This record gives sequence, structure tokens and C-alpha cells, in this order.
Amino acid sequence: MYKAFFGLTEAPFSIVPSARFLYLSDRHREALNHMLAGLADGGGFGLLTGEVGTGKTTVLRALLSKLGEETQVAVVLNPALSAHELLESICDELGLPASPQDSYKILTDRLYAHLKANDQAGRHTLLLVDEAQHLLPDVLEQLRLLTNLENDQRKLLKVVLAGQPELQQLLQQPGLRQLAQRITSRYHLLPLTEVEVAAYVRFRLDQVGCAHQIFSPQALKTLARVCDGIPRQINLVCDKALQLACRDSRYQINPEHIRQASELALGWAVAQPVPAAGQTRKRLGWAIAIVLAPALIAAGYWGGGWVAENTLGAVVQETAVVSAPAASGDAPETDEAQALTALEKRWQAVLALQPTERQAMQTLYRLWGYEVSPSQANCLSSSRIGLTCQQSKGDLAQLSLINRPAILPLSNDDGERFYAVLYALWPGDAELMLGGERLRVSREWLQVHWQQDYTLMWRPPMGESTSIRYGQQGGRVAWLDQQLNRLLGEPGVASRDFDQTVLDKLRRFQQAQGLYADGIAGPMTLMVLDTALSLPGPTLYQEYRTDGDAVNDRHPMSFLPFPKLTTEALPAPGLPLYGKEERNAFEAKPPLTSFTGEQPGDAAGGEGQGSFLDLDKLDLSGLSPELANRLHQAIAATDQSDTPALVDPRTVTAAAAKQKPYVAENVMTLADLPQGVQARLPAINLQTHIYSSSADSRWVKVNNREAYEGDEVAPGVTLEKIEPRKVILGFEHIRFEMAALSQWPSG
Repeated sequence: MYKAFFGLTEAPFSIVPSARFLYLSDRHREALNHMLAGLADGGGFGLLTGEVGTGKTTVLRALLSKLGEETQVAVVLNPALSAHELLESICDELGLPASPQDSYKILTDRLYAHLKANDQAGRHTLLLVDEAQHLLPDVLEQLRLLTNLENDQRKLLKVVLAGQPELQQLLQQPGLRQLAQRITSRYHLLPLTEVEVAAYVRFRLDQVGCAHQIFSPQALKTLARVCDGIPRQINLVCDKALQLACRDSRYQINPEHIRQASELALGWAVAQPVPAAGQTRKRLGWAIAIVLAPALIAAGYWGGGWVAENTLGAVVQETAVVSAPAASGDAPETDEAQALTALEKRWQAVLALQPTERQAMQTLYRLWGYEVSPSQANCLSSSRIGLTCQQSKGDLAQLSLINRPAILPLSNDDGERFYAVLYALWPGDAELMLGGERLRVSREWLQVHWQQDYTLMWRPPMGESTSIRYGQQGGRVAWLDQQLNRLLGEPGVASRDFDQTVLDKLRRFQQAQGLYADGIAGPMTLMVLDTALSLPGPTLYQEYRTDGDAVNDRHPMSFLPFPKLTTEALPAPGLPLYGKEERNAFEAKPPLTSFTGEQPGDAAGGEGQGSFLDLDKLDLSGLSPELANRLHQAIAATDQSDTPALVDPRTVTAAAAKQKPYVAENVMTLADLPQGVQARLPAINLQTHIYSSSADSRWVKVNNREAYEGDEVAPGVTLEKIEPRKVILGFEHIRFEMAALSQWPSG
């Protein structure tokens, strides 16, 4: 109805999936990279969760598009199945015969033979399960058993589970802990931000040939608020808003259209009564009790023995196994049992020290060549030596690509947390530093005890860690182009303009490194570029491997000599040391002259007052590469000899400058808190972040327990508000914010 009115080729906001409208925000790309990295690192399980309509299926579709012909994919869209029906469905998807009369053994043997045949032919096998929150515990256990099918090098079946946040709670059941430990990659998809909502709407309209701005900036802000950043709700409201604007013969949609459309399209979400927070928790408690009852009964049978035999993971269990034949007088096994006992005692002595994050940060600084005091052992001090802290989630494949030492929060079998520095990586094991010791552990041991959070340091070009993208200009662009020319073997002088040529080279480099080729030099790309250039600094893949006992199933760890590190004192606060020569080489840029012949900053009114800039010098970094390229083409087609391409820079700033995230009033960041308050602030570890449009359904996991808005999450710390990407906390009458899934060490 409204397509002809607005001049559109088709409806832009249909909820029917279409490859043309596949839009990947930064969060969707990050989720996709997590899934791809997890699948490339040997298999196991990948976990993708998110609220209804946040785009989980979009990520799965993008994942399928990234897989080549060497991967056979089985997709289960209706997981409300029994364990036997699940095996039948997998066989059907893989083209294998299956019937209800076949036993579990027949179906499993048939699958195993097919998986081995695929592996021998060089093919991977992947199982995607959507809406996995509906899976029953016994079905999940059957999936885990299927991942036991393996050869000497890797798992033969890789599984990706996608579902709503309830899936996370389901996997916390004691009976499913073995499956939870096999999840090598997990990601929780958050809603779009206000900036991403505007970009999403623009992208959809561009795909249908929209020639003008239909949604006003105020309408887009209202849209982001009423839809809570949920893409599916955005589609419903936008489609209804276009109908209302067409009815009113208005070519631009205003906030009132959005409000009316939300009432019509989302009225079902408002009419339902929302139970109080206390009622919600009580119902949730009864539901969990009912679900866990069989598991708790079973725990009474074997739980005590499991706890007794696993106080130290695989080490203690193997000690118990080898000590049994010792009484028979077998000397070799007795020696081995004694060695394991000594190893266990040494490891317990390390754990008794409770290595803290600040101690790990001191070790990380020593690896970079600097000695810091405990008060300096934080990310803020890294700027003194031209480094930047990166705190994120990932797996060993991602850390291997970055190739820099990293701080890993680990937990023992009692759930107590301690911190180690990942010092080196080898094909089958890794080396850690903690408590003044250096030890080698198997990768399997590390995967079990590590929750995939990490903190590392890296060297940003010219001391700035912000992204370099299409449309930018200056010394950092010249540095990027010069390094890409060096790595790709391209001739020519480095360009100071991020144009299509630089974009193509950057995408080639990203593809060669296994990164998502979005053409944006973000932190991940810059870190990998830093490693590819072999710039100074410690690396994980060292030239020589220290001799020591090998690690395997019977010996999951061994101690190694602690290396001698040469350090110097941390420089005094001031300008970063690194990047000084780079700035001298790249920072000198040609002056931009106005039509009066004056320098931009020499006008009487200062920069931006009375001076104008050439259209070719616009900063288009806030636009997508494709849209910025179209704008460049339009500028090039303009006859500038007759019509000077001069614009008021104030207009450029308002239209093209990158939007800043909204910051609530009277809310401070952790870095801005007074030092005295920081010293008194207790430890805060945000482990899970669940945001919902309903305030009563939002919750976070802090310091190993669930919390809702208004709860006290640490001594004296109140959780005031849960937002899509952060939380607002109160402490000593001061409000401050923390990013989702981040942490703060006490003191």
C-alpha cells in the first residue's frame, strides 16, 4: 500500500527472513566471530543465547553462509523431541536411513560410521539446534554423548545450541555440568543500541531504493526506546508507521507516528499483567525445584563420591586410581603415585596463596619489561608505556591469533576464583604463571577451569586504540596503509585517505587472518596486525620450548623453571613513549584551505566559524563503507568547476560525526571514582547479563549469585538499574556504571 507512495521497490520491514536484508551489527558480528572461532578450535559445543527477536537466527544464517562445501550441516528447528526422535532427526538431516524401530545403538553406530567417513574425506559435520531452551535434560545428555564420537585429533561432531536466556539456566543443572564444561564458545546477544537502531533502519531502506530520509532523527530515537532495541519489534513498528504516514500523506515519519504504531503493533506486549518481582522469583524457584528434583535424587546416590574424588580435577582422580595397585608392591606405579601426590601438594600450596588479579597484572607488566607496585597494577597505568588494555571474552583460538600474554580468571572445583597469566601456547598444552610458579597444563584442563574472560595488553598505532574506518584521514590511516602494503607486498606510497583501495587491502588482510572481513580496523584487527608485523613485545608462541614433563590425561600439569625477567620502573605519568616516532612520520598533514585562502583554524571566529571545507575532506567514518562509497561517487559526479563543493563544517559535524553513547546524569565511570572510594569498593564480578524489556525479567549474576534491580550485590553495593550493555550501581551515595560481563577487583 505504501510502496508506491514512498517510491520503494518492496516492503523494507518484512519479518520474513531474506538474505538481502541480512544486517549484522557490531554485536552480531562479534557473536558470529565467537561461533566461528569456537568451531575452528576443535569442536565441542557452541552456545548462542538472546532475548526473543534479538537476531539469533540471523547469526545462524550468517554462520551457514560462512561455511564452505567441506562442512555438512544438520539443522534441527523443532527441538521438542525425545532423545530417540532427536537421533532420527539428525539421521534424516544427514541423509541416513532411520525409523522408530531402530534402537539407540543402531542409530548411534550409523551416525558414527557417517561421521568417520566425513572425517576421512576431509569434511566437517555440524549440528545446529535452534530454540534449544525447549530441549529436555535427557535430550541434552544424548547430544553430549554424540560429541564423544572422536578420533585422535578432534571431535567428529560439532554442535551449536541457540536459544533464549532460559537455556543458560537449564545448563546450570548439576546433571548437565559435563555438557556445560564442553561449551568452548558462548555468547549472549544483547539488543541494538540507539545508534545501531538508526543504522539498521537506514540499511533496510537502502536495500529497497529509498531516495530520502523517511524517519526523522527524533522518530528514530523514539523507535529505539519503544522497541528496546529488538530487531523484530523494530520491523513491526516501522512497517505500521509507514502505513500511518501514508494514510496521513506525510513523507516523513515523526515520533507521534512511532508511538501510534507501537500501540498498534506491540499492544499485545503491554496488555498482559506483569507479576511482581517477588512473585516471579517464587514461581521461578518452584519451576527450578520441579525440574531439578530427579537430578537432586540422583545426586544423593553418586554426588558425594564425585565431590570426594574431584577436589583437584583430573589430578586427584588419577592419584586415586594409581594408588590402588600400590599395595600390591608394584614399584613403578608406587613411584608414579608418589610423584602425583607431590605434584598435588605443590599445586595446593599455589592455590593457598590465592593469586589475585593485581598480582597477575604485575606479572603481565613484567613480561612487557616493567616493574609496577600493587597500586599501579591496573589498566590505567598501561598508557604510560604506549599500551592499551583489552578486556573481552574469547577462546584459545582467538588468543592464539592475537599472540600476546593474557590474564585468565580461573576457578577450582570448589568454585573459588584465582588469576593466572597465559605465558605460552603449544599444540597440546599451555603454560601459566601464578603464585610465583610457572606450570604447564593441558588445554583440556584449561578449558574446564577457564570461563573465557581475558585481559591483555597490546600496542595501538600511534597510541590510539579507536577504530580506523572508511572515510577517515590522517596519520593513522597512512600508518595502516603502509603496514598493509608491507604485509601484502603492495607497491606505492601510503595513502592518508581511507578510500576504496585501502578498504580492499584491509579486507584481504582480514580474510587471510581468518577475521570477519568488515573493512573496519577495530581493536581485534589492529591487535592481529600488531602481531603480524612482529612488533616488540612478549608473545605466546615462543621460539624455544622449555624442557619439562609432558602433560596428558594422567599428568594434566607439570611445574617448570620460572624465567628470569629483566624489568625497569614504570615511567612517570605523561605522554606515551610508544608512537613518538610514528607521530613524527605520519602526523604532519597538508593544510586544508578555505575559499578565502586562510587556514581552517586562522579565521577570526576559530575553527568552524567563518571557514568552509572541501567536500572531499569530509570525515565519513560514521557511515558504513558502502554508504560512504556511494556518497564519494555522488561528490565525484558533481561539476565542482561550476559549483564549488563547500559546506559549513557545523552541518558536517551534525550530519556525519559519529554519535556518542548516552551517559546517564550523575553517573560516574569506575576510572573517575576517587581513589579512596576505589580502595574501599569491594570485588564485583559481573558473570551473566540478562536484559529484557520487562524490568522484572532483567537479572545479572554477580559474584556467583543472581541479582535483580534493587538487590545488594556486594557489601554496601546496590544494583540500581540493568541496562542493555551495562549496569548502574550505588556505593557510598555515589552512582557509577560497569560494562556488562566486566569485573572490579577489591582494593
